[in-house]
Amino acid sequence: GKEYVVDHVSRNGVHKTTMVWVYDKREANGSAFVYYGCVPIDPESPQAKILIPYVRRVLNALGVKNGPSHGEVMMTADGPCLVEMNCRAHGGDGNWRPL
Repeated sequence: GKEYVVDHVSRNGVHKTTMVWVYDKREANGSAFVYYGCVPIDPESPQAKILIPYVRRVLNALGVKNGPSHGEVMMTADGPCLVEMNCRAHGGDGNWRPL
């Protein structure tokens, strides 16, 4: 299935969705897929209506109460399947810039 990203920010256990993305993955250089980027999806789409509550349940199960989170989820024939959950904001560009 397709791989999605669901980003949240949480405060006092209330999770607010900031963005939902689908990864743009394509065959390249003999590899089954290469990440080309992310494409935003409508938060009212059928996929988002499954993914957002799923990721919020994951955040609750992990006890995340405050801060940003970045979840990656595969949508399978049986429903969503967690790939990873990170207690950080989306992306990493610019993290290693000198101060």
